[in-house]
Amino acid sequence: KAMAGAETAPFCAVIGCADLRTPVEQIFDSMPGEIFVLRNAGNTITHAKGSMVTSLEFCTCKLMTKLILVLGHTACMALSSAMCVESCAGKASDALVQGIRSASDGSKEISMEEAVELNIYHTMDCLLQYSSCIREKVQTGELEIRGAVYKCATGHVQFLQEAHAGPKETLKGA
Repeated sequence: KAMAGAETAPFCAVIGCADLRTPVEQIFDSMPGEIFVLRNAGNTITHAKGSMVTSLEFCTCKLMTKLILVLGHTACMALSSAMCVESCAGKASDALVQGIRSASDGSKEISMEEAVELNIYHTMDCLLQYSSCIREKVQTGELEIRGAVYKCATGHVQFLQEAHAGPKETLKGA
């Protein structure tokens, strides 16, 4: 009730995984309204239309949030399942697998740790590709998109090396 009439101005938006072991508000010790949280299996944005991109545009353009964090995590069951080729052919997770594969150079088998990071970068790329509003805010410096990995075993968050520079630029250095 206390928040019913309050202005909401979250300091960041987080795209997190739907995994029950990754409660974003608890990970960052935040109060309701401090973080704009969006969750789905695998912390992904696999298509331009839908609630993830629309919600992030609302958060950054209307609520004026200055940071989007794509938060992956270790032992991600969505990624593990999607990476198992025989179990996902023809399923919705195909887009997730294709994203990870397109983000890697394809020359070798990738580990789960690498898949988690590649998936984060792919999600960042898709967001910039699908939303001109968000892309323009990043280009003008009004918005930053970062990636991080939540370590389930330790409870620590490891931020990836650099802020995302744009499609494919950061991927090659990852």
